[in-house]
Amino acid sequence: MYGRVTKYFTDRGYGFIRGEDNNSYFVHHSQLKGEHIERGYYISFKPYKTDRSDFNAGDIAVIEVPDKQSNSTYKKKPKQHSTSKSKHKSCNADKIIRPDKEFKKFIKKFMEEKEINTCQ
Repeated sequence: MYGRVTKYFTDRGYGFIRGEDNNSYFVHHSQLKGEHIERGYYISFKPYKTDRSDFNAGDIAVIEVPDKQSNSTYKKKPKQHSTSKSKHKSCNADKIIRPDKEFKKFIKKFMEEKEINTCQ
């Protein structure tokens, strides 16, 4: 499976990956096998289940490292101050992650190139 690193805490040795199926996968540093990952990296991985979680990532392999310019899209947006007129309270529904069109195009192109290379 393919995905993008959404968070990785180097000092803690774990992070999270958004898979192509739009699930969030937990990754532990023991599954990196020498690879270095950071937020925004495109990777391939094998999903597996444990008694603690159905969504874990193993056998991590980095496919593409985004350049610094495109990595700026991952910076947090400044929070807007709420006005007293708004009665809406923040909730998890506000944080739903929508599929990334650019990422889907990247995966499609990558799979086409992989298919061409295996046929030769």
